[in-house]
Amino acid sequence: MQLAGSLKGVVYCRGPLDCPIFEGSIETTGKNMSLTYDTQPSAAVDAIQKNIEKGAVAAYDHVPFTSASASFTFNSDNCVSFSILPTLISALLEKQFMVPM
Repeated sequence: MQLAGSLKGVVYCRGPLDCPIFEGSIETTGKNMSLTYDTQPSAAVDAIQKNIEKGAVAAYDHVPFTSASASFTFNSDNCVSFSILPTLISALLEKQFMVPM
């Protein structure tokens, strides 16, 4: 699966030095997509390019988003927890996920 878009984030480190806990958040930065055009072709980049007029700013595989944010926690025991809140382009999803009968 591929991911494309422009993101900004914050990472915090807390806890003792021998067992740190990293926490942070990430969100899309807006409609400045010049970085995606300078990368190798992928399904995610194509999804953004085909839907930029609909407000696409990021994509995961073939699914474009108008915005997305995530938060995460990682500790030294290799335990990771995260949540992702995307805003999808719904008209495109209806076309991509229709199953012929």
